Amino acid sequence: MTHAPKWRALIAFDAGALSDQGETRLARHVEDCDVCQRALAEIQAFDTVARETRETPPVVDWSRMEVALRREARTQSQAIRAARRRRSWKVPAAVALAAAAAVAVFMIWRTGPEPELPLAEEVAPEPTAPAPIPSAGDQVEGTIVALAGTPAAFRGDDRHPLELGDALMEGDRIEVAARQALHATLGAGAAIALEGAAELTAEVLRADDMEMHLHEGRLSSAVRHGEPFTVVAAPYAIHARGTRFRVERTDGVVTVTLEEGQVSVTREGETVAELEAPARWSSSPETRLASEDPVAVETPGSEPGSLVLELPASERFVSWQVDDAVLPAGAAGALLLAAGEHTLLGFDVEGDAYETRLALMDEGLTLDERTLTAIHDEPVVGFLSPEQIQDTVRPTVRLLRSCYERDLRRTDPNLGGSYTLRVRVARNGSVRRVTVSTEAELPHTLRNCLVRHASEWQFPAPEGGPVTFDLPLNLRTR
Repeated sequence: MTHAPKWRALIAFDAGALSDQGETRLARHVEDCDVCQRALAEIQAFDTVARETRETPPVVDWSRMEVALRREARTQSQAIRAARRRRSWKVPAAVALAAAAAVAVFMIWRTGPEPELPLAEEVAPEPTAPAPIPSAGDQVEGTIVALAGTPAAFRGDDRHPLELGDALMEGDRIEVAARQALHATLGAGAAIALEGAAELTAEVLRADDMEMHLHEGRLSSAVRHGEPFTVVAAPYAIHARGTRFRVERTDGVVTVTLEEGQVSVTREGETVAELEAPARWSSSPETRLASEDPVAVETPGSEPGSLVLELPASERFVSWQVDDAVLPAGAAGALLLAAGEHTLLGFDVEGDAYETRLALMDEGLTLDERTLTAIHDEPVVGFLSPEQIQDTVRPTVRLLRSCYERDLRRTDPNLGGSYTLRVRVARNGSVRRVTVSTEAELPHTLRNCLVRHASEWQFPAPEGGPVTFDLPLNLRTR
């Protein structure tokens, strides 16, 4: 069985930038992996050459430089004479300018003492061809930047568990089990998050074209403006150029949730829908308004970090959020983060939020969930008018109702539809906390869906400071 070397992890290992746990795990892997042993040897050889290069000052061969410049000047002079014979005034001027530039460069290089130049004996080397510039159609290599559980990759008939920092290659088929997740960056132009139970094939990974085939499950994508990106969820194809969206394929039903930008949905080359955010579309009328959580995926364009944050499996929390990445907390996970301070949020089954500050400097760390503390609210002293609350909430009522309708269909046909949201708003108008109360028992999937949509509200800044209000909801279908 073969796989692509874990370059980022190996570089961090060679530099001593991994945590003790990460270093032990990677060292154990390298012992049994010939591919990674060779890659680590190449990294160490490169470090040796780079160090020797820095320590040894370059030597300028003045004789070769003058020979090359004289040959170039002779060629330019012949070109000038030929151009004069053709009575063209444009070409000589340009060639003379090039020759003058060459002489100017030569004069700059010749500052300081010079050795004697035996021109008759020296022969200038033939110029080497420049390194090829990557074309638009070159393959792009993705990088696994976050995962929960043990997602696996298939290359041909070979299957191997994916680890943080592994490469995602064109043609790879990825499987993620239930309550697991995988996040990957695809070059500088796109990022994806695959949530269980899901199966995906990276059909095309090129600089000028990316195409993901979603066989089952949920795929969230963030695409930089202008980058062509397609998700095929047979028999539909969703085309985007700069957007954040999610595609779900469950039991043959395809649903698209568009958070930013625009996408078009086609079937057999025919356009069936043009969407502009915020929007939702489904191939089944019964699920057209079905809504899930907000699209949670890394913003493309930044290099993945090199420090590892280990996330042990938790019985207390249901999900973690670090920057733009959201991972289930029920399975052990990990993220690649840049050095610096990060805020980690944990959400429990009640939808209550807890937070902790993480300082990653020279090495990674393992989360201790005992460091998370509840997000406390400031004293309630402010005021929002009913009109201000109504103007913010009304455009999103359909999203709250879709949470209810999803659970009504999937979990409990007799589910009650009357709830009260207690919303706490900070001084700047952002929502600090949402709790849901009801007389009947509430499914945790419905509670989380309501809390997450309500947490996205942005109110005007309350007069006088923070404010808390109760919002009654009647989500029964009409």
